[in-house]
Amino acid sequence: MSGHRVFVGNLSFTTTWQALKDHMQSASFVPTFANVMGSNGKSKGCGLVEYGSAEEAGAAIAAMNDSTLEGRVLHVREDREERKIGGSNRVNPTRKVQNNEAAKTGPRGESVAGRQVFVGNLPWSATTEDLQDNFTSCGAVLAAEVVTRQDGKSAGFGSVLFETAEGAQEAIAQFNDAEFDGRPMIVKLDKHCK
Repeated sequence: MSGHRVFVGNLSFTTTWQALKDHMQSASFVPTFANVMGSNGKSKGCGLVEYGSAEEAGAAIAAMNDSTLEGRVLHVREDREERKIGGSNRVNPTRKVQNNEAAKTGPRGESVAGRQVFVGNLPWSATTEDLQDNFTSCGAVLAAEVVTRQDGKSAGFGSVLFETAEGAQEAIAQFNDAEFDGRPMIVKLDKHCK
């Protein structure tokens, strides 16, 4: 499972496992586990986050490295050590399944396979309207959304649904690695929409 895990460094000593998990969910994938490392109740300023696959872990690294949590710029990389991790910080995986099911159909219940793109590494200031405005140059946009956390703040990622698969492909060609307020976006087909 080591390929499914990421190491997160430069955490604030006050960051909890729940805050780390919530922040790392910003990479579009829901972590299955999060833990802040420490001893005797004191944080070591680093943690581990585990995802359901190596692909999800890689996307999390790309999207979340150099992101800010509690005023600290995080260093996110593949966990290179073999460790046993477990315990009560595991997340209920059914939540991810429910999200996947919801993502498979468009506003009229039709399949969105090949027409919806995931947009990651967005600046925290990005809004749904920004996504809609920016991506209309690629084709007719049926829906756009910047995902927000429970506190109402941006999670740093979103999705755009196009009328055609060609629009989605044009979005990937035009915007993947393009900078949005200084952050290179990750734009790819939404893998949950097969």
